[in-house]
Amino acid sequence: MHLYDTKQLINWRRELHQHPELSSQEFATTERITRWLQQGDIRLLPLRLKTGLSLKLAMANLLLPCDKKAA
Repeated sequence: MHLYDTKQLINWRRELHQHPELSSQEFATTERITRWLQQGDIRLLPLRLKTGLSLKLAMANLLLPCDKKAA
């Protein structure tokens, strides 16, 4: 799985929008995003947040494709 795969990003966006959560109560959203990032070998910073994530990305010339039809 590639985190920059356009179809995967669209599927994730759709999944998140199918399961909305109230502000500051995004527990399931945080769990989903954590799982997706870890599957992509992205290391999360060890902050103990109830909701939300913290990570450090170092990107060198990484281009993400843009699919205007998906917007």
